[in-house]
Amino acid sequence: MHLKRTRPRLILLLTVISWIGGLSIGLSQSDHTEKLLQAAKKEAKLVFYTTMAIDNLRPVVDGFTRRYPFINVEFVRLSQTPLVIRLQMEVRAGKWLFDVANMNGIDILSSKNLLSPYVSPEAEFYLREYKDDKSLWSPLHVYHYVMVHNTKMVPREQGPKDYGDLLDPGWRGKMILHSGAYAWHGTLTKIWGSEKAGSYFKNLARQEIQWRGSFGFIARMIAAGEAPLGVAFPFRVEQMKQQGAPLEWVKTFSPTVADISGIGLSAKPMHPNAARLFMDFVLSKTGQEMIVAQGRVSARKDVKPFSPELNAAKLRNVQVVPAEVNINIDRYAREFRDAFGLTSGP
Repeated sequence: MHLKRTRPRLILLLTVISWIGGLSIGLSQSDHTEKLLQAAKKEAKLVFYTTMAIDNLRPVVDGFTRRYPFINVEFVRLSQTPLVIRLQMEVRAGKWLFDVANMNGIDILSSKNLLSPYVSPEAEFYLREYKDDKSLWSPLHVYHYVMVHNTKMVPREQGPKDYGDLLDPGWRGKMILHSGAYAWHGTLTKIWGSEKAGSYFKNLARQEIQWRGSFGFIARMIAAGEAPLGVAFPFRVEQMKQQGAPLEWVKTFSPTVADISGIGLSAKPMHPNAARLFMDFVLSKTGQEMIVAQGRVSARKDVKPFSPELNAAKLRNVQVVPAEVNINIDRYAREFRDAFGLTSGP
């Protein structure tokens, strides 16, 4: 009888404690934002360097400026190599012009001491495997390298289930790969070891692979029946499936290599508070839902993908491209070209 009388009181007490705990976290985050907000009003500007496509970038920037209309966002959009070169040249000249940077392989920037640590209050909502241990960057969105096939040419039950299946003579001349898939190749090399990876890619090179320089184009070629299968990004496949394309991607390959489009704070930001406010916004649930609406994949746990098939938590044995691969990508690019007998990059 004593336990029956006590249990409702215990449940009520635990509920109150949980509510107070949640309230304190909310107040803490609110205080953090308010402090940034007041200081950012004085700065009134931030400079964002990115590799993101303008059509994907614009809705996010517009969403931020609607919320914080007193902050003017200037952005510079370049592809990866020109962006890194520009940043290095500016810094050597003593000009720290950028406040926030975003790119694939963002470890390159942290290795050159161009970024400073920042732990956003939003960080707790992200899957651990997609975060930087030193908090020098956060995942803006994620690319996964997967095997894609034309369902009219390759029924699901007849398709490859793992990497070893790609060496079957039946796939010779029927596969498309990206001629610049250096990070994918480098990550598998790190995971498998040089000896196993060297033997595998030597055998894969005998499969008379077709080469293209765009993952999106590879998906379109497979959908058009130009080849039965190839490596592409699943978000592109899901977009095309919604439009009726005869495509599917394989979820049984292990490991699944993930490439992060990271976002980081400048080591010497001219507008540090506006920069942190911007990072908090793009990493927030609202910001990430805007990213997903552009057809990208979020690593945030409470943001639903535009297709249930893209739930990052359900992917098999996800392995993020190691920092060492990104930092030494030129070496891995040479090894990739040597393995496949390619004379130059994409």
